[in-house]
Amino acid sequence: MHDKSTVYLHDRFLLRRTPMQLDQRSLCPPWRYTQIPVELFDLMTAPPCMSVRLYRLHYEILQFYQFMIPTEEEHAVRQQVINRITNVINQYLPTASVDIYGSYKTGLYLPMSDIDLMVHSKDGRQWTPEELEALMLVLREAFCRHRICTQEGIQLLNGATVPIIKLTDRKTDVKIDMSFNMNNGLRSAQLVLRYMEDYPYLKYLVYVLKQYLIQLNLNEVWTGGISSYSITLMLIYYKKDQYSL
Repeated sequence: MHDKSTVYLHDRFLLRRTPMQLDQRSLCPPWRYTQIPVELFDLMTAPPCMSVRLYRLHYEILQFYQFMIPTEEEHAVRQQVINRITNVINQYLPTASVDIYGSYKTGLYLPMSDIDLMVHSKDGRQWTPEELEALMLVLREAFCRHRICTQEGIQLLNGATVPIIKLTDRKTDVKIDMSFNMNNGLRSAQLVLRYMEDYPYLKYLVYVLKQYLIQLNLNEVWTGGISSYSITLMLIYYKKDQYSL
């Protein structure tokens, strides 16, 4: 049962977690009613060469971003999920460190996005396949015992190139991906943050493309989709190439 104190029962949040398709009864998506905050007014200045249709698209992208960005309360709920999981890992695997990376680290996460965690040895060494299998089984049992998730809500992918535990927090339905023996997650997040400073429009385009892939069920790498990091890198390449012309 969900905790009624969380924002996950809020109508607006539930609407944003649902793939938004237009039908005959509604020709206007919900984000079109979103007000653009004053601090984004500078981004709404259209160059002379921009057509009316292109300007409308530009304005709607800003509206969509403003509609989809998590609220402070939603961000706090996710942080609580991270804290609960980290506490369990520290209790049952004291030799490990837990770091956040991915879209939660960069602030480019949608309401339905996973939280990416990186679990690694404090001494910097790589766990052997046998050690990984054993510690992942220990963590699965611990997460279920502490009611972080159900038996059906956790999956071990220890045969993947990067071993992963995928679980769904039973209290909030937030999905977690825990990667093991990976040390480049933080560097990737720092790279994205640096380019977000160089290209202020990057985050708006990332939001639109991520939501588009979710509606097409192409957002999971494990099922043949494209990761949000890949989307971000493609957009960065496009902007760098565009500016070089």
